[in-house]
Amino acid sequence: MKRLLPSCALGSSLKLWARGRLDIGWDDLLFALWAPFLPGAAPHRVWPTKTPHLAVHSVRTAWDALLAVQNWAPGSEIILSEANISDMVRIIEAHGLVPVTVPLNPRTLAVEAKAAEAAVSERTRAILVSPLFGSRMNLESIGEVARRHKLLLVEDNAQAFSDTGFQGSPEADVALFSFGLIKTRTALSGAVVFARDAGLLRALGKQIAPYPRLSTGEFYARWARAIGLHGLSQPLVFGVLWRVLQWCVIDPDVWLSQMTRGMKGANLLAAVRRRPHRATLKLLRRRLHERGNEQMKWRIQRGNASLRTLPCAVGRDANFPFFWAFLVAVNDREGLIERARQEGFDVSFRASSVACHGKVETDFSRTLERVVFLPIGNPMPECEWERLMGIVRDFCGRN
Repeated sequence: MKRLLPSCALGSSLKLWARGRLDIGWDDLLFALWAPFLPGAAPHRVWPTKTPHLAVHSVRTAWDALLAVQNWAPGSEIILSEANISDMVRIIEAHGLVPVTVPLNPRTLAVEAKAAEAAVSERTRAILVSPLFGSRMNLESIGEVARRHKLLLVEDNAQAFSDTGFQGSPEADVALFSFGLIKTRTALSGAVVFARDAGLLRALGKQIAPYPRLSTGEFYARWARAIGLHGLSQPLVFGVLWRVLQWCVIDPDVWLSQMTRGMKGANLLAAVRRRPHRATLKLLRRRLHERGNEQMKWRIQRGNASLRTLPCAVGRDANFPFFWAFLVAVNDREGLIERARQEGFDVSFRASSVACHGKVETDFSRTLERVVFLPIGNPMPECEWERLMGIVRDFCGRN
C-alpha cells in the first residue's frame, strides 16, 4: 500500500499555517503539569556539563544582576550591538549607565571589530554583543578589542542556543542563554549564565538569592499559555481563531505578538528581579538533557536550501545559522504579508521584539524596517513550504 503524501492544497479556506510552533512536545508539557510536585533541581545543575553555570529567571535578570554586581560609576558606557530587545537597553539606563550602539552587518548579522574599537572611550566598561535570529558572531577580533581595553565582554545568546555543546564563545567573559516561551528547547521561561570568572558567577548567585521566587500560580499560567499556543500549530484551529479575533475586532497579528512576549508590566526591574520556580528548573534540566532536536534538524535543512533561492534573505552570510527565525527584506512587505495570508500562510513583521536603538540610520536599521518573518518553525509539508517560497521569490524580485 502506497504511503499518502501530504497534499499541497489547503483543502479549506479557513486553514492558516501559523508563524511558528513552540519547540516543546506534549510529553514535556505533561511533565510540566506535575513538575511542581516532583523532587527539586538546583540552579547550578541544570546543564549537562561540569562547567559552572547558574539558572535564573531570564536573560534580563542576569543582565540586571551583572550590572548591579559590577557597580560601575554613573555615566559609564556600555557598547552594544545596535539591535536587541528594548528591555536590555532600559536596564542599562536604569543603572545610570550610557548605551553606545555599534552597527550590525545585515548580511552577516555581526558587529565589525573596527566599529567596536571606534566606539571605545575612557568611560567604556563593557561590550554586549547579541547574535540574532539563530546565528552566532565570530568574537575573535572583538575579544581582542575587549582585552586590549580591559573591557568585560558579554555574549547575549538569547536567540543563539542550538545545543548544550555550545556554552558561549571562548572570548566572552559572560554568556547568557534564554529558554523562554518561543526559544529553542523552551522551558516556558528561564535562562542560564556562564562566566569565565567563578567568583563573578558566585557574586551573581548572591545578588539573585534574595529575589522572590515565581509563584506556582504564575508557573501554571505560563503552562496554560503554552498549551494554548501549542494547539495553534494546527492550521485549521489557527485559521478559525484568526477569523474569530477579526470578528471580535481584535487584530490577530498584534494579539499573537502579545501572547508570546515574556515580560509584562510597567515596573521592569521588579519583573526581572525574580527567581525561577522550582518546576521551571526541573523542566529546564529535562529539556537540556534531551538528545537531538528533530525540529532544529529540518529547520536547518529547510533554511539552508531556502537561502540559495532567496536573494532577499537577511543574514545570508551569518556564522553558523540554525534558523531560529528566517527573515526576508522586501520593499513591499505589506503586500507580501497580505498575499501570503490570502494563500494560507501567517507571515508577520511582529514575530520578534528586536528593535534598533542607534541614534542614526544604518544599513541594518533600514533593512529591519522591510523585514518579514517566515514561518520556518512550523513543520508544514515541504510542498507547502515551496508554495510559500514561490510567493516570497515573487516579492524578492521586486526589490
